[in-house]
Amino acid sequence: MKYFLRALRDASKSWPLLLSAFLCSAGVAGLWGANIAALFPIIEVTLNGKSLQDWNKTRIETAESNLANHEQEIDQLREQLAGGGRTQAEKNTLQNRIDTLTLEDKGQGAILSSAQAIQPWLEKYIPRDPFQTVLLVVVLIVVSTFLKHCLLLTSTMLVSFVAMAISRDLRVKIFNKALELDRTQFMKNGSAGFMAQVTHTADMLSNGITTTFGGAVTEPLKIIACLGGAFCISWQLTLACLTLAPVVGFLMVWLNRKMRGASKNILAQALGFHHVMLEALNNVLTVQAYTMEAFERDRFRDSTNHMMKIGLRHNFYRALANPITEVLGIGMVATSIAVGAWLVINQETQIFGITMTEQPMTVPGIMVFFGMLIGASDPVRKLSGVITGINVGIVGAQSLYPLLDTPSKLKEKPNPYYLPSPHREIALRNVSFSYDGIDTVLKNVDVAIEFGERVAIVGPNGGGKSTLINLICRFYDPTEGTVELDNVPLTELAV
Repeated sequence: MKYFLRALRDASKSWPLLLSAFLCSAGVAGLWGANIAALFPIIEVTLNGKSLQDWNKTRIETAESNLANHEQEIDQLREQLAGGGRTQAEKNTLQNRIDTLTLEDKGQGAILSSAQAIQPWLEKYIPRDPFQTVLLVVVLIVVSTFLKHCLLLTSTMLVSFVAMAISRDLRVKIFNKALELDRTQFMKNGSAGFMAQVTHTADMLSNGITTTFGGAVTEPLKIIACLGGAFCISWQLTLACLTLAPVVGFLMVWLNRKMRGASKNILAQALGFHHVMLEALNNVLTVQAYTMEAFERDRFRDSTNHMMKIGLRHNFYRALANPITEVLGIGMVATSIAVGAWLVINQETQIFGITMTEQPMTVPGIMVFFGMLIGASDPVRKLSGVITGINVGIVGAQSLYPLLDTPSKLKEKPNPYYLPSPHREIALRNVSFSYDGIDTVLKNVDVAIEFGERVAIVGPNGGGKSTLINLICRFYDPTEGTVELDNVPLTELAV
């Protein structure tokens, strides 16, 4: 995870673009919730057949009447409480009624304040004809939907630009690292490994960054916008609809670990896949000369079959994420439908003794509440793809950054020595060398070659001829002794 956070820190250097993308995502989320909330005036006007101005005036009058009646009833209940001759149970009943009316007064007060606040705006901007009101709202929904997609496109392109820029820079760094590494470190990855890092792994990290700053921002904001709207209608009912969230969260954490492990296996197998393919194709003449075609075909087929098995496992966990997140969405909607329908049909504010609303819900109100939860369920479902993208990015970062941090064993001195030309001689002084620290390839070699002199080195396969040339070119440093140019060790010269 720390390497992926490092990649995100690199991306955060482009904070103006990411900030713009975040603001676009916030706009998308706001319009997402607003489009659902816009259904309320359409339903209200359609059911009642009167203008929004008249409907809002009715709300004001109803709220004022309810507040006055509640105040009168509360005064009477308090007088009854103050009088004597009542049992404790009767006193508790009266106090509970007072508390209920006080709670309802808070809701009525909020309705009155909001209705009085929006009345001037309704009078000024909304037509009085109900059908014209519906048409106006429909036009606003279409315009806001177009604007929402424009903001979404802008956000996606801004994040993609940042992610692709990071991917491009990493490809350049990996290529430069391949050129500067010593042979020992280079051969740990090989040409196939570096090719896979430059192509496949860099794309994995790019997709992870795009998902983090894209879907991982936009989808949660849409969920927050919809749940915020649902909270405004009834926070108690909203919390009741989220009872499945902890279970789904636990399952997603488990699934997240499985998908990350599968992604690591896919990346490792991809490196082996590239190695097998490049080794065969780069040496195709040797393969044909020794009639090794059948062996290479079987080797390549085994590699692709193994990669397919790992890919199927990854796709299984990825597909499993969709039903898990969808269960949460359907659970929210199903709970809201069952509880909300009971409250509306029976005009109640409580269920099983638990207060769900401060006043009985209306049909338009509960339908908008359903719409908010349905609106939240769609981005919840898309979170499975977001989690997959982030996991792929984490695996890509865990492969790329350790490679970039790998130091070369061939160190150059801070102030290297520069020799004038022409050179006089190159010499090996008591040189010994081992590739693995166990088997010695060269032992106590002493040889000096004068400038212009021709020397032939003859020996059997594995005798150390190529190793000798590699040491003279300083592809490796000797285990013991020194390689010198004009009596100056190569380790003192610039690489």
